[in-house]
Amino acid sequence: MLPGWKKYFDPKILADLSGLGLRRSQIFDGGPLAGAHHSPRHGHSVEFADHRPYVPGDDVRSVDWKIFARTDRYFLRNREDETTLICYLLVDASGSMDFAAIDAASGATTKFDYACQAAAALGFITLDNQDRCSLRLLGGTGYDLPIAGGAPQLEALAEALSRSRPGGDTRIGAAVRQVLPQLDRPGVVVLVSDLLDEPESIDTAVAQLRAAGHDLLVLQVLAPEERGLTLAGTTRFEGAEGEPAIELQVEAFAQAYQQALYAFTDQLVQCCQRHGSHFLGLTVGEPLGKRLAAALHQYYGG
Repeated sequence: MLPGWKKYFDPKILADLSGLGLRRSQIFDGGPLAGAHHSPRHGHSVEFADHRPYVPGDDVRSVDWKIFARTDRYFLRNREDETTLICYLLVDASGSMDFAAIDAASGATTKFDYACQAAAALGFITLDNQDRCSLRLLGGTGYDLPIAGGAPQLEALAEALSRSRPGGDTRIGAAVRQVLPQLDRPGVVVLVSDLLDEPESIDTAVAQLRAAGHDLLVLQVLAPEERGLTLAGTTRFEGAEGEPAIELQVEAFAQAYQQALYAFTDQLVQCCQRHGSHFLGLTVGEPLGKRLAAALHQYYGG
């Protein structure tokens, strides 16, 4: 078994996601006949899209003889291809993602580990549905995976995630805009990040992804301590991406912090809603499979 397999492909999470998958919000041209998604291209699949008059040179096997019997005119049956969906997994590997939750219930898992597990689970169900995916790290160290499908891609995904390490100063909005030209075929972009960046920069990145024809699912991963600032007493906070350390009396700032977090999160949610994208807030340590399953049901049905 590959080193990363058990870490990233938890059977309980995959069981929760059984039968679910990502979807495009519109008909798209995803590629060769394989998956369960409709395309505007016409070929020899099972569903009729429309009819058109026969012209010399057309394949007579596509003639609708029932219409010919009624009208004495030749019409061809155009059919919809079922095509593969492409899922682009974008995982934030900046230094802030290396924060490990202090709460014992979370098992001291870092945000990056939790984000990788979420990306792996969505990659798994994508490949299980005979679709294709790729992986791109935004910051940190490791390597990316080109678009591919099948069992080999699943093994490659586990290996790539297991060799990835977060670190460095990466602004997520700029990082997304930088990789956008490489996402050259419309698909579903899954962005997994703590989104600790200026809301305006994130808004620009989301708008550009949508303008390029991609659907977008944004997963924000935060530690429990970030959600509620549950620490107490005088605490030293050290910057994960080069910011200077500060000492604070936590209780004196807890309420203001909570209000700022609510306002920040609301901006992110409104950004995604404004651009027709989906947003899901996740907290390290909570049951990942159940949260993802509920979101996929809500967003895509199933």
